[in-house]
Amino acid sequence: MRRRAFFLPRSLLRLLLLLAAATAAAGGATDHGNNEQGSRAQLTHLFPETPLHAQRQPCGATRRFRLHALAPDKVYDLKVSYPASLPTTFALEVARVAADGDRTEESDRADGDAVRVRRRLNTAKLRLRPSELLLLLARQQRDTQDEIVNAYRLALPKDGTDNDDSDSDSRRQPTPVAVDVVLRADVEGVSPFVDPRTRECVFDIVVEEMLLGGAFPFNTLVLIAWLLLLLAAALKWVFPFLLRKIALELPAERAVFVSGSGADSDRKES
Repeated sequence: MRRRAFFLPRSLLRLLLLLAAATAAAGGATDHGNNEQGSRAQLTHLFPETPLHAQRQPCGATRRFRLHALAPDKVYDLKVSYPASLPTTFALEVARVAADGDRTEESDRADGDAVRVRRRLNTAKLRLRPSELLLLLARQQRDTQDEIVNAYRLALPKDGTDNDDSDSDSRRQPTPVAVDVVLRADVEGVSPFVDPRTRECVFDIVVEEMLLGGAFPFNTLVLIAWLLLLLAAALKWVFPFLLRKIALELPAERAVFVSGSGADSDRKES
């Protein structure tokens, strides 16, 4: 006895395919919206000399920090410190450079290449030079700006006068720079007790101003002042006391001291 094959009507098959495609498109749009909301929620604002403590981030995820009020003529260090008991690899990359308060698109990039990360023990460090970043941004925007400048020159009056005051612009104070940095945390090593997929990375992040072109942080001035104060006190009180103490330990000096004290006692008795 032969079995009859069961075929769906073409109209019903097309209807099922359309419903499946619509469901997949709706799910993709929902996921895309959730990802956009999550990326916007991950934007954290950071100011110089204002550390953020106990920041938590899932391992393998990225987070964007916007650094505000960076002076173009200064050097800064972005430092990320974490507990040594939780080995973690942090990757830092400059994602956006603009004037502070300029609301450009998040997709604008000014680095071109990944910025090198320097690691010292359990600290990830990124050296930021806003002036160099602005020059790099200007080079990348030069092609588009040339067309704007040419159009502006054509729109000038025939006498060639320019309404802008270049002298006032040159004397204008430098505009603060805002830099977006993307931080990615990855698990380093293997732990038999913690699942890397569910582990969170705990870290502190701070932007420190550097002096003398990045020789040492600005906060070390307080430590240097204390060291100079202690050195002055040691030169005035501690070192003379130690010199007298050492002199009394020498045999010749002790004999002179004993003979001198004996003569003084004889004079007092007489």
